Amino acid sequence: MLNDFLLILSFLTTIPVGRAAKYNENSFRASIVYFPLIGNIIGILNYLVYIIFGLAFEGYLLITFIVLSEFCFSGALHLDGLADTFDGFFSARSTEKKLEIMKDSRIGTHGVLAIVFCVLFKIFLLYELRDELLFYIIAMPIVSRGLASVFMYKTYYPAEHSGIASPFIGKISFTAFLTSILLSVLFTFVVLKSAGIILIFLTLIFNFNYKNYCISKIGGITGDIIGGGIELSEIIFLLSGVIYKTLLGLDIVNWFRTLFL
Repeated sequence: MLNDFLLILSFLTTIPVGRAAKYNENSFRASIVYFPLIGNIIGILNYLVYIIFGLAFEGYLLITFIVLSEFCFSGALHLDGLADTFDGFFSARSTEKKLEIMKDSRIGTHGVLAIVFCVLFKIFLLYELRDELLFYIIAMPIVSRGLASVFMYKTYYPAEHSGIASPFIGKISFTAFLTSILLSVLFTFVVLKSAGIILIFLTLIFNFNYKNYCISKIGGITGDIIGGGIELSEIIFLLSGVIYKTLLGLDIVNWFRTLFL
């Protein structure tokens, strides 16, 4: 169990574990249940950045440091997957060519735009949630990593393709899938209470739809899609938080009267 945890810790973060983790495919696959815990660790690191940089900065500058720090903690692994996915999907090419573009280490216009808007969305959405900033920067990586199991359960690689995520895609058990989801819900509830349940449910709906969309585009799921999905999950989670906060601040009855009367 410890080896499984250290293995996925070294894969999903830049935290050095040295030779403590020994790779084998079964351990790698079993480590899916630790995805929410890895998210929790990143959330705690976000908290430390918030405390340290908050001594000197506030507002947009503090949030920018937090967002960029999270990219550093993950080695920008998921951001790279987002860029590759956008380059491939919006290339207006055949499925085979899309997959070739996604494997290419070079980045194109769509990939650059994806990265830029991903960073901007996170900064601006977190600013809108600044009154509860501490809670969201902890919960955000928990939700995105924990719900990544959606992209791996009962799915497959595109024909004749494989990659670094091959031990996960289509190979995780229902028990592992459910454990990852439930742990994500539990950790998020601890941080955001009942609001967290609503927000994680909305993010879960997005993930299922994103998964189906990707399968319709290239006939399966790749590691890049999972990485991109993790980044998009964070944006959807934060956006749902902003909408939830806005709705709470509305006098719904008077709003309906204004709208329809």
